[in-house]
Amino acid sequence: MLRGKTLLDKLFQGKTLLALVVGLVPLFLFPTMTVLDFRNTLYVDMELHYGGKVLLLGVLVALLVYSAYREQTATGKWPLVDGVLLAFVGWTFLTALLSEHRLTGLFGWPWRWQGAFTHLLYLGVFTFAAHHGRGAAARGRLLDAAFLAGAVTALVVVAVYLGAPPLEVTVGGTDFKVGSPIGNRNFLGSYLCMLALAAMFRHLQDRSGSKRHFLLTVLLFAGLLVSQTRGAWLGFAAALPVMLFLLRGEWRRIRKGFLALLGSFLLVAVLLDWAGAGRLGSRIDNALDQVEMAQAGDVAQLGTSRLYIYQRSLEVFLANPVFGTGPDNLAHHIQVSEEDNETYFGGGVVAILDKAHSEYLEYAATLGLPGLLLYLWFAGRLVLGAIRRKDRLDPVQWGALAGAGGYLLQATFNIGTIGVLPVFYFLAGLLKKGGTEGMQGKEQTDQMLETPEDA
Repeated sequence: MLRGKTLLDKLFQGKTLLALVVGLVPLFLFPTMTVLDFRNTLYVDMELHYGGKVLLLGVLVALLVYSAYREQTATGKWPLVDGVLLAFVGWTFLTALLSEHRLTGLFGWPWRWQGAFTHLLYLGVFTFAAHHGRGAAARGRLLDAAFLAGAVTALVVVAVYLGAPPLEVTVGGTDFKVGSPIGNRNFLGSYLCMLALAAMFRHLQDRSGSKRHFLLTVLLFAGLLVSQTRGAWLGFAAALPVMLFLLRGEWRRIRKGFLALLGSFLLVAVLLDWAGAGRLGSRIDNALDQVEMAQAGDVAQLGTSRLYIYQRSLEVFLANPVFGTGPDNLAHHIQVSEEDNETYFGGGVVAILDKAHSEYLEYAATLGLPGLLLYLWFAGRLVLGAIRRKDRLDPVQWGALAGAGGYLLQATFNIGTIGVLPVFYFLAGLLKKGGTEGMQGKEQTDQMLETPEDA
């Protein structure tokens, strides 16, 4: 522990900076201009949701490194870096440098910014979450910072869904209507899916009797519903039975709380569908219509033509199975014909397919099979390791396991983005230790002793 802290130390403590990563980055809006010359067309665009978040995350991670350096000078200890994640990030840099479009590989496709350098920032978030999340009290405070940002986001999107005017911003003559700080509703869905699951199982494993996380879960679930993102709905629904199976030995204790949440979810869904003139139900009806069309032979239109996108992305992977296209380089390798554009995207301006709409297929196509396997190794080892040590997880880690697991499930139908992935790597970092230091037995997990780092 650092002693004789200066004002600078107090302003830039690692835990404070990490709380800003998960509590401020998702909410941060900052105008950035993009100019792109792509296939003989000049694109000029200004946006609020993505470029600014990358810049803020970069500043915060740099300050975390500085904070770690100051801690190292006092204690002689550096945060431990996960070897598999480091190898994965190293592979992103290698494939970026081997790519035809190195700048895109290093910094990311405009409006996405998921290049090798951004993955390096995610490595920083994971590393410092594992380092500063030692001890139940520290984990709880950090997770609450993520929940606060999630609650603000959920309140905003529910209010807009119910008819409140979105935030109107004018920058450089461009008018913006901001209905969500996360951006695209698919990204919003993955963000709220993750946090709703984290809050839910944080609540179910909390023996204090507090209703704070119960109310938070209901609010986040409402936000998830109004995102109208079916892939995130599926991820949430798939995670529930898995988590309940892991907690099957504690069913009697958590049964009442789970059923209360389930009833609240049903009530919220009915009320929001009624208030939204059936918009939530229409999303389900649309999905059922797509299934009927698929049974009639039109399979490619499933999931808003995602099977067509999956097919084209798979073709890119098969053509580049080892090194891929380079991070975030998919758009350079998929060209949509006018006929396909009319069939699958309704005509008009020819679609640019810059994402595979599946995180796993995205990594396969852009990083090759080695990149995908490294990511699966990192994520699988982390989740399975936590499951093996589940009797020693505290309530916060149960929430982190549910949130990270839910994200990985919904990522089958969705892609990562700068407003969401820092929170995923944060939750993953809270699982790094796998259990709670110095305590044994699930009956003691709500009475964890703080480690010296929490003092």
